[in-house]
Amino acid sequence: MNKNYFAPGSKYYDNHREITINNPGPNAAELLRTALAEDIEPIEEDEEDFFKYIHVAVTSEQERLQIHRMVHNIVKLPRMKQICDELYTLIKKEKILSTIKPEAMLAELRRIGMPSADTPGFSDQNFYSNYRS
Repeated sequence: MNKNYFAPGSKYYDNHREITINNPGPNAAELLRTALAEDIEPIEEDEEDFFKYIHVAVTSEQERLQIHRMVHNIVKLPRMKQICDELYTLIKKEKILSTIKPEAMLAELRRIGMPSADTPGFSDQNFYSNYRS
């Protein structure tokens, strides 16, 4: 099954809300990512707390905050392969920068909320084998 397939009426549960995909299509996964990145409540975040590897082409503060929230939601995914695939998608779309050393990306992802290496399936070696730059 294609990972971007959503049946009509599919429900996705985020930590705080339920998102329903009523009219799935080829861009349903992108709509879901956008919905997860948008927050109803404004969040005041310091510049230091932003994800460090936002692409230099992104100049709008609103878009930077949206990308930060997307990455924050990505690190909450249940599998390392899913996390790495979503990061690769953002790298290809020039939303985030690729790092030469995967250790730097891993440290940054752990800083913003990815589970520690003690959590089963989230070891450093698992990240290195799945991360594509």
